[in-house]
Amino acid sequence: MQSITNRKDRQIFPAGNSGFTLLELMMAMLVFAVGILAVGAMQSTSSKASTTAKYVTQDLALASSMLERFAGLDYDSSELKSTDNDEWDGYTQQGNQLVLQEPDFTRVFGRYIVAWEVCEDYMPKNPGDPSLPAKRIAMTITWTGSSGQTRVRNFEFVKVKNN
Repeated sequence: MQSITNRKDRQIFPAGNSGFTLLELMMAMLVFAVGILAVGAMQSTSSKASTTAKYVTQDLALASSMLERFAGLDYDSSELKSTDNDEWDGYTQQGNQLVLQEPDFTRVFGRYIVAWEVCEDYMPKNPGDPSLPAKRIAMTITWTGSSGQTRVRNFEFVKVKNN
C-alpha cells in the first residue's frame, strides 16, 4: 500500500494506517447521540421527581403545623366546633382518593387546600378514660402537582378535654 506524503516527502499517514472511515465516524456519532438523549430523559424524570418530593414535604410540614395548632387550641375553640350539628359526614370517593364529604372548615395556603371536619362527643376505640369528652378532627390536604394530578392526604387527630 502506498503512503500519503507531503511536499517535503514526509509521511503523514503511514501505509496500512489510513484513519477512520466515514461510516465509523457516523456510527460513533450515533452512539454518542443516543447516550446524550438518555441522559436528557433521565434529567427530566429526575426533575419531576424532585418537584413532587418538594410538594410532598411541604404538604407534610403543613399538616404537622395544623395538627400542632389543633393540639394547642382550647377544647372549646371556635375552630374546633362542628358547623353541621355534629354530624360526621365522613369521606367520599373522588377518583381513586378519599376526601372529606362536607368539611366544617376550609383554608387555602398557596397551592394547598386544607379542610377539616370536627366530630364532637367522639368516643375513641381505646379510651384511656371513657368519661372524658373528646373531639375527632379529620383533616384533608389537597394539592395539584406539576403534572396536573390532584394529590390528597388524610390525617386524623383526637382532642381530649382536659379538666
